[in-house]
Amino acid sequence: MRQSCKHIAFYLFICLAILTGCAGEIQPIESVGECPLRLIPSVQSLSTKATAEADRDENKLGDHLDVFFKGTGSNAGFWKEYHLSGCAFTDPAGELLTENWRTDGFENNNTYDVYVIVNGPDAVHVNVGSLSALQAITHTDDEIYCVKSVTGDYSVANPSESYYTAVKSFLMDGSATWTPNSSVSAAQTIQIPDMKRAAAKIVIDISFDGGFLSSLGSETPGPAMFKYYNFASTVPVLTTGTPITPDLYSFDGFKYANIYNSSENKYSITTYSYPFSWLAVEAEEKAPYVVVKIPFTKEGNTVDHYYRFPICTSGALSLERNKIYTVNAVINSKGSY
Repeated sequence: MRQSCKHIAFYLFICLAILTGCAGEIQPIESVGECPLRLIPSVQSLSTKATAEADRDENKLGDHLDVFFKGTGSNAGFWKEYHLSGCAFTDPAGELLTENWRTDGFENNNTYDVYVIVNGPDAVHVNVGSLSALQAITHTDDEIYCVKSVTGDYSVANPSESYYTAVKSFLMDGSATWTPNSSVSAAQTIQIPDMKRAAAKIVIDISFDGGFLSSLGSETPGPAMFKYYNFASTVPVLTTGTPITPDLYSFDGFKYANIYNSSENKYSITTYSYPFSWLAVEAEEKAPYVVVKIPFTKEGNTVDHYYRFPICTSGALSLERNKIYTVNAVINSKGSY
């Protein structure tokens, strides 16, 4: 009886040892939360000068984030998209797309093209379905020319003579390639460091030649107004989107320049347009420009003088997205009237 007990104890010991050895070889299944995928979009400033320029929401990412993944090579048929709202873009770790990219269909060491859109239209907030469908989506902003009003802007009594807006958002897109490698880290982060605005920014700074001002004597220039010709309000949401030929628009009347420094007789106009192009033979008709109206007053009599300023340099055939066009104009004579 004692011998049987010893044999039983021996066999139990062997089985326990085998089970213990096997347990060390079992690979745990990755659970939700072990393979998070985050994305960090960032944008470079379009500001050219004063702090006030940087406060016009040109760098604001908004609260919507739409991210699209397309497989490459033998995995070219793969397509995945995420639509986030209420984003604050304040977490240095980035915005969480999924708690487990493995269970979302991504495969380790496969390469994916990534397309990111912020401040996009409703059409990108829902299932798009394919890259070709995404490339075909356009966005229209009928008030693309408007500028967000900030402290220091010229106060305009009549709203019809102003082009200010209380809220301004800028459509932006960016892209990257991503190859997950869980041997380095199961947690993955995609950096998009160069989100690009779809709009072009236009800044027109106007001053007077000192000699010309002296020659005016008691005659003084007043607040400037401008009329904007040839701007586009529709654009593909992606930089690599399907090319379009947008309709061009112009102001019906004159709007006040948003900056007027009466003590130094200086003006500044900030406005925007979506990109478009034209042929050399169409430059006179389609290239963007502004006509500025400046009143000159002497002894109670006011005469308006007009100046035309092209936005692009001579020979240019396009207005490009995410680019600043700066016009520095020095007036040394009276314009037409």
